[in-house]
Amino acid sequence: GFVSFVQERKNTLLKQKQTAIMCALSGMAALDIKFGAASMGVSSDLTKAYHAAKEILLDNGIGGFDLYNPEYDCSHSLLSKQEQMISAMLHRYYQKAKGCLASNREFLDQIAISLAQKKLLTGKDIQRTRQNCALHKMEEVI
Repeated sequence: GFVSFVQERKNTLLKQKQTAIMCALSGMAALDIKFGAASMGVSSDLTKAYHAAKEILLDNGIGGFDLYNPEYDCSHSLLSKQEQMISAMLHRYYQKAKGCLASNREFLDQIAISLAQKKLLTGKDIQRTRQNCALHKMEEVI
């Protein structure tokens, strides 16, 4: 599958990273919604999401000062706290991506049907489908 996001001018770097995480996790979320289980083929997406979440946590100070260490030599305790926070962030983003996909299931199913019929969709095809289905936007995650 192919997942992409449309970047708005108002997006900050933090919002771009958040959106990138949601996109990376959306393939796994879609498989979970459709088939009840995620595929093992999503490891590169998980790696991207993990690194983006780590950047948000450490570079933007989202986790607070107690998780920040400018040195490369971190204690096991600090690394463990960072990993727990990253895991919690990824879980929140995954649930948000899954909720967004589930709330837009009608649109996504129609796109899948159109794609199966035509084998290739143009922007006009997608816009036509979009006009016939109600779309729900994602809420902020953090």
